[in-house]
Amino acid sequence: IVTANISLLNNSELLSGKVVLITGGTSGFGFAIAKRFLASGAKVIITGRNREKLEKAIKDLVSANAKGLVWDLCDFGIAKSKYAEASALFGTIDIAVNNAGVWTPKKWENIEESDWDNILDTNLKGLFFICQAESEAMSIDANRMNKIINITSIEGVRGGYGPYYASKWGANGITRGMAKVL
Repeated sequence: IVTANISLLNNSELLSGKVVLITGGTSGFGFAIAKRFLASGAKVIITGRNREKLEKAIKDLVSANAKGLVWDLCDFGIAKSKYAEASALFGTIDIAVNNAGVWTPKKWENIEESDWDNILDTNLKGLFFICQAESEAMSIDANRMNKIINITSIEGVRGGYGPYYASKWGANGITRGMAKVL
């Protein structure tokens, strides 16, 4: 006698009970990622620098399982306290999606030092310190299967000139380095 039991999860239950933190979740990829996680049953915390944009995004997500947190990743010294604040919203964070990023449409010859600093501070230095806070908090309970997902860009593989390319190249390096040691 052969018995086969097939268990199929409803897609809306796939991530039921999981808490997801998405940086840069107020628009673009981050907002789309938030919608998908919510549709899969997760509780989602999105971050953004601008309170008005954040409030609008939360309203547009139309879910009691979505909350927002004003957080400028360029304020490096508060990464651990902001991560703790995010964790308090729904409980322990299971998945962190580091999506926040900026770029400039300026041509090479028009890029100024302030453009360089803003892009590298957000896309690389901010990423480093949020990953540091996430990995420290997530390593406390080694029995949990936590995930850190860094969204970068094909530009970090192809390379190019300017601060955006440099930041994404570095983000890929940080991500690969974390994969080796965490």
